[in-house]
Amino acid sequence: MSDYLEKARNELKRSDHLVFVSLKYTRTCDIMHNTIQRISNAYDFAITAVLEKFKAKNKLDFIPPSRKGRAELVSKFKKNIKGYLENYFLLLEICEADFDRVSEYRKGVTLISNISEDKVVNVDVPALMNYFENAKEFVDVIGDGL
Repeated sequence: MSDYLEKARNELKRSDHLVFVSLKYTRTCDIMHNTIQRISNAYDFAITAVLEKFKAKNKLDFIPPSRKGRAELVSKFKKNIKGYLENYFLLLEICEADFDRVSEYRKGVTLISNISEDKVVNVDVPALMNYFENAKEFVDVIGDGL
């Protein structure tokens, strides 16, 4: 198994703990933001695992240094991951954007990410769990092909 794929699975384990333990007891947007970063790291490690495989087979000359460049390149090799990559790009935008907090320390904790003037993304606990489940599926899809 690829070292990068193992790193992706480890990031998912950390995300799992953040979602089901830390967030349950703290209900803070910082925990949500850290979870989103961990999930996006898992995507990145899985993408890098695919690119390293193709580089080892001499089907690829170099791996782009940027996350978005790597994701766009992997979409040329893997055809059924377009929806996962759209999710990944959204997570990257959420990580980079400023965010506001709503109902922190309460059941309805929500992270409001101001991506641009006309694009605002609300991340609540069910949405965060959805991002986490999609990342798990993506790593499994990538792992089956390696």
